[in-house]
Amino acid sequence: MFCVAALRIAMVNPVLYAVLLSAVAGGATGLGAIPLSLKRRFTHRFYDSIMGLSAGVMLSAATFSLIEPALTLGALWQVLGGFTAGALFIAILNWAIPHAHTRFTHGGKVTEERRRGMLIAGAVAIHNLPEGFAVGVGYLSGVPEAGLILALAIMIHNVPEGFAVAYPFHEDGRSTVACLMIATLSGLAEPVGALLGALLISVEAAVLPFGLGFAAGAMVYVVFAEMVPESHSHGYSESATLTTIIGFLLVLALNLIIAK
Repeated sequence: MFCVAALRIAMVNPVLYAVLLSAVAGGATGLGAIPLSLKRRFTHRFYDSIMGLSAGVMLSAATFSLIEPALTLGALWQVLGGFTAGALFIAILNWAIPHAHTRFTHGGKVTEERRRGMLIAGAVAIHNLPEGFAVGVGYLSGVPEAGLILALAIMIHNVPEGFAVAYPFHEDGRSTVACLMIATLSGLAEPVGALLGALLISVEAAVLPFGLGFAAGAMVYVVFAEMVPESHSHGYSESATLTTIIGFLLVLALNLIIAK
């Protein structure tokens, strides 16, 4: 009943609907922990491949659901300015906010697996903010299907990302339920970002091309600075490259289907 009521309210208010879309997409990180209940260990090839798929999905979403509509709605300089600002924003954020901190250890011994899990979870939480921002801006861009495609693309992307968050904790001996909770929590920044993006566009529509470019720049930076290197981290670059292409084509197909 609560979900039905929330959906009815959200359908009336585009800002709430954008936040709801992003919350569902962000919650998909928890789905990445489900395979851990089926199998104890996964190969490095599998890990690199799913990270490649996630990178391809994000790159395609930034290209076709953000940059393309931005260029039709505004001047080239607005889009380029927003893209540059978005990339710089994430670069500065990565430098200013460490992905893990010793205070999270409570003074106890930290295994290599747990340290790696904290690093990935912190990185995912930081990067989910611009992903949510992209959904909020995209949905209120006047092309609602752009926001829907972005939400679907980010949802697909978040499943392997959630696996990447949960797996190190699984190796550290945490239960599947604990891994699922940690992975899900890492995605909670997305609805916050969606709210910020939707409110910004609803207050001042003139910044829309810049906002779309900003979200695209942030997402592309994450892809090339973190996701692609991570997908090559175990030496299976060919598998990662293949799944990157598959992910890119998957979102392209979503755009073609939903745009009709």
